[in-house]
Amino acid sequence: MLNRNLIDRRRAPLAALALLSFPLVAQDQPPPQMMVITTTTIKPEMRQQYEAYQKEVSAAYKKAGVASRSVWQTMLGDLTEFVSVYPIQDFGAMDGDSPVVKAVGQEKADELLRRSSLMLTSVHRGLLFARPDLSIMKEGGPQLLPYAVIVRITVVPGRDSDYDHWAKHEMLPANKQGGAAQLLVFDALFNGSTEHVVVYPIEKMAALNAGPPSWKMEGGRAAAEKMGARTNGIVADEKLTIARYRADLSY
Repeated sequence: MLNRNLIDRRRAPLAALALLSFPLVAQDQPPPQMMVITTTTIKPEMRQQYEAYQKEVSAAYKKAGVASRSVWQTMLGDLTEFVSVYPIQDFGAMDGDSPVVKAVGQEKADELLRRSSLMLTSVHRGLLFARPDLSIMKEGGPQLLPYAVIVRITVVPGRDSDYDHWAKHEMLPANKQGGAAQLLVFDALFNGSTEHVVVYPIEKMAALNAGPPSWKMEGGRAAAEKMGARTNGIVADEKLTIARYRADLSY
């Protein structure tokens, strides 16, 4: 079973479990330091209408001058879940009108909002803050790949510095040693609380058969399991999903 063999944090380090492809920017652009992430769940019977709506929203964002907008569809997890991500320069970008309003005007934006309300069962917005000090990435920024495994990690209150130390001095070297081509780590603000998001791009789902890169570190899987166990008492909770990049809904 995938959950038992690949994502039990007692058996492998959390960042190595985040087998995620998360194309945040084009390869020839520097990675943004802040991103807005919106997670929605939809009514199953409204999938076609929702995908058409997402195309309209992406077109509006592009017209408004937003550098990129990536849309992901969960394929292992909640199958009614979609995630969209776009970069911002700083908090000031959230002042004033939204990109949709800037592109199509208030009336059309209100109409899109009304339509979306008929399709959605939930919507949550958060912020991602890049952690290049904990990441492995190709020159020019994250590489766009077809699949994404997303791990959201909640740390025990007061243990954030311990998690950072573990991630920097154990997780990161282990993944480099294991040959990880990319590993993307973010601090995240969801629902008023701080979490962490760990991302590892993969080209094919078959890549999961080999297990996380840390299993190839010195000492192999046994060493990776011991390293993962050292997060006990530091990590309170984690949620993993695997998603597929929807190029037809993105730009």
